[in-house]
Amino acid sequence: MIKGKTVFHTDWFRIEEVPPQPSWGMGEKPFYRIDSNDGVVALLLTEDSKIVLVRQFRPARSNRTIEFPAGFMEDGEDPEHAIRRELREETGYEPGELIRLGSHGISVDRHSYSIISFAALNSKKVAEPSDSQFIELLECSAEGFMSMAESGEPILLSDVGIFAIARRKLGARLGLD
Repeated sequence: MIKGKTVFHTDWFRIEEVPPQPSWGMGEKPFYRIDSNDGVVALLLTEDSKIVLVRQFRPARSNRTIEFPAGFMEDGEDPEHAIRRELREETGYEPGELIRLGSHGISVDRHSYSIISFAALNSKKVAEPSDSQFIELLECSAEGFMSMAESGEPILLSDVGIFAIARRKLGARLGLD
């Protein structure tokens, strides 16, 4: 990756100015890249194969969204440790089995980080979500999840993709059929 100059930063992300490269065919103006630590996300399934979702307000969208539990990794943190931490903080669940599905680009136009996805199977509620989390938990079936997505509920397209990858890779092991 071509090194850029940080022109803005917050606790969550930074914007880097990257000098143009002739091979890009994008002219002479600099490119601005949004960079952060990689993120983690999980299709969280309970012992009775219910999908656990989080509903939370997203200021960038000025709306509440319905999502798979997710978050960013801390500096030097292992992805599996990060998703276990996020699941406990956001939902109070602990996975019985955690399966890595892959690493994916969330948006290739400006974002340089990846999202590492997991399936958290046979998960048990072991605690209440962290008090600092303004999150409502929802449970639904696989059919219910897809119906919400198809009806225009504020489901993330990336979560629909992760759901499809999990079904393809794990099939009946998900317990959704």
